[in-house]
Amino acid sequence: MDFREYSIEELVSKITSKEISAKELTQEALNNLID
Repeated sequence: MDFREYSIEELVSKITSKEISAKELTQEALNNLID
């Protein structure tokens, strides 16, 4: 998931609705820094 395609509000909504977890979002953010 490239979180950069989403607004903060959209990401919060995805976490709140349990579409993704905060842990998954954090891991993806770290992966994007490495790549």
